[in-house]
Amino acid sequence: MQTFNWQKIYLDYSPKLLGICRRYIPDIYTAEDIVQDSFIAAIQNNHQLKDEKALFGWLKKIVVNNALMYLRKHSRDVFVNTEPSEIPDTLSEMNHPSLDEKHILIYDFTRDQLLSSIDSLPEHHKSVFNLFFIENHSHAEISGLLGITVNTSKSHLLRAKKSVQNFLINNFVNQDTPKNKKKMAQLLVIFGLGGLLWAQTFNSKFSDFTISPSRKLEIPENIAVKSLAFSTSSDQVLTKKIIIGFYNFCNNCRFNIFVESKKYIFTPE
Repeated sequence: MQTFNWQKIYLDYSPKLLGICRRYIPDIYTAEDIVQDSFIAAIQNNHQLKDEKALFGWLKKIVVNNALMYLRKHSRDVFVNTEPSEIPDTLSEMNHPSLDEKHILIYDFTRDQLLSSIDSLPEHHKSVFNLFFIENHSHAEISGLLGITVNTSKSHLLRAKKSVQNFLINNFVNQDTPKNKKKMAQLLVIFGLGGLLWAQTFNSKFSDFTISPSRKLEIPENIAVKSLAFSTSSDQVLTKKIIIGFYNFCNNCRFNIFVESKKYIFTPE
């Protein structure tokens, strides 16, 4: 049996969780309220946590879900239905991005610039963009999280990418904008693997994004903090790794991506 020190856990994890929430919620005070509420929910439902090693991932899931619930409740944007303006003109528009889109991320944008581009998105586009490119969810998973169809998720992502691209070009790209010197980024551009480049760019900039909360965790007096018992099975996993490898790169120009035991093959766009 173990009793968690929730105040210490909050001190350890809340900066990163607040950084995650901030990507969805531009108002930092609202984001901090959501993180606080998420910790209270975690304390109330601690019986759902089966492995203490998975604590951060469990808290992150609660924070993201609460952020999405807040957006759905307070947003005037359309989450469920795909409007005519949200439907790609052709199938090729989904699978073959413009030349500008393939090359926009060769620039080395700062995290603040990328965050501003995310903030510029409508909430329904922002949610799909965050879930797909930074949280690594599939469109099927996003469909379940947001209560939308897979095609709606895909069209929201397409429009989000175009909006982010235009925002970055119009606000930050000039003759002095530094370019990304990483060989991987250059290769992805050359071989047209735009989707993987988007994910790599935003993941790398936000993987260590933290914001220190302005207040301590406020636990209501009527909440009982219970002791927890965990299984010690040897097959439990502390972290899930993303392994990126090349497969017949020179001949087929394909990437094999293994994410949480699922295999994705990226072919040139």
